[in-house]
Amino acid sequence: MGGRRFPAGGGFSSNPGLESVRWSRVFAIIRLAGRRLAAVYSGPAAGNGLLGVEALLGLRHGQWGMMALAALLLLAAALACGGSGGIAFVSERDGGGAVYIADADDEAGEPALLAGSGRAASGPVWAPDGETLAYVSAQGGRRHIVISKSNGEETRLISPPDASAYAPWWGPEGKRLAYISDKAGAGRGGSGQDGSNEDGGAGRGGQPEVYVFDLEQERHTRITDSAAAERLGGWSPDGEWLALYGMNGFERGLWLRNPQGVNLLRLTDGDDAEPVWSPDGRLLAFTRTAAGVSNIYAVRQARDGGWTAEAEVVALTDTARSNHSPAFAPDGDAIAFVSERDGTAEIYLMEEDGSNQRRLTTNQVPDGSPVWSPDGQRIAFVSEMEGAGELFVMQADGSEQRRLTFDGLHDHSPDW
Repeated sequence: MGGRRFPAGGGFSSNPGLESVRWSRVFAIIRLAGRRLAAVYSGPAAGNGLLGVEALLGLRHGQWGMMALAALLLLAAALACGGSGGIAFVSERDGGGAVYIADADDEAGEPALLAGSGRAASGPVWAPDGETLAYVSAQGGRRHIVISKSNGEETRLISPPDASAYAPWWGPEGKRLAYISDKAGAGRGGSGQDGSNEDGGAGRGGQPEVYVFDLEQERHTRITDSAAAERLGGWSPDGEWLALYGMNGFERGLWLRNPQGVNLLRLTDGDDAEPVWSPDGRLLAFTRTAAGVSNIYAVRQARDGGWTAEAEVVALTDTARSNHSPAFAPDGDAIAFVSERDGTAEIYLMEEDGSNQRRLTTNQVPDGSPVWSPDGQRIAFVSEMEGAGELFVMQADGSEQRRLTFDGLHDHSPDW
């Protein structure tokens, strides 16, 4: 089975000589007695198309025998040639939203229902381990975040009491989960179980704000206190920033916030949304809407590797009809996106600098929600070619398009 994406700064490297490694993809994590010993990865630090090994117990490369390194690389190569894992998505086939998992390699198989996901689920997202899902479930008049293994076991409800919670985003190390909640009476930077400050400080009741939940310490921390309706755009690959965007008034635009609730930085002030990080963390692609038309832009890190309010903003698309839903390939070299430039929403591909834009689907019906396979070889998407919305998969060049669901009802929100 193909490995999951594991961005830089995964949080378990103890080798000071390798802390700057930027991983596009981890193929394997080697464990002994439950302890992580090494990660086999691909990425810029490993060289173009090569594999690298990082020791996780402070060992340096020279302390690993050649036979051990060869064995690890062979294991990584075997794993890299395997399947691509499951696509989690929401289906309305049972009269309400439930989470299913489709095997992109099984042409005859039926998607599997995630046990316990009920009939009011939405927004499934894989954890970096590729075995755990977070999703939103409506229960008792509120939305809650549920964490579950892919087999439906070890289910855990993590929402704060007496509040709705939604839009979960995993931290790159898989030990933290950012989300939005309308928890009343929670102060910024709260460290209590219910999200409140130790000194009893209070925020605006019912205003959506961003929280971070520490899965090991079981602690909710509020990191925003804003008059705008905050939306989450995910974690930077090194775990140092959360991308946010405001939806109204003077606070619109893209923002960066430290997960501890400090160092708020405004990057843009336009009608900007949908920020997504490049795998190396040096670029944020996003959509900007002007005069009713959306186009895809990018904001880049400063040359010294930091983020500043003067970060460079460049347009990646410029058409009279909307472009949106950018999704970086795992290696960061390409961006899949949705464009309506030819009259209907279709899946397109471009290089990370906006060049070489080409159309992948030609279905003459709305296609959307592109997500990459962990190995970057395929793209899953939702198409209305067969009705209300079905799940499809294709090669990254647009070839071999194949339907994965056949229920005739609305399937949506894929994550791979």
